[in-house]
Amino acid sequence: MSPMLNIAVRAARAAGRITMRFFDRADALKVQSKSRNDFVSDVDRAAEAAIIEVLREKSPDHPIIDEKSGSHAAGRCRCARNE
Repeated sequence: MSPMLNIAVRAARAAGRITMRFFDRADALKVQSKSRNDFVSDVDRAAEAAIIEVLREKSPDHPIIDEKSGSHAAGRCRCARNE
């Protein structure tokens, strides 16, 4: 497997571990409405933060544009990991 693919799989697995913790606990989620029919939960934010953390660890010079928190300049991340 290519190094980039390995990093992507590692990031996806990190997010998956966070998501699976809430699989049977949907009632425990804190959900906010971003706009009409567009919602975000604390699990969404934590999973995204985990992905960014893995990407930053392996490729700190790459800029990232993500869905929940916007863009991150190369070498900087404004997110906090919430597990």
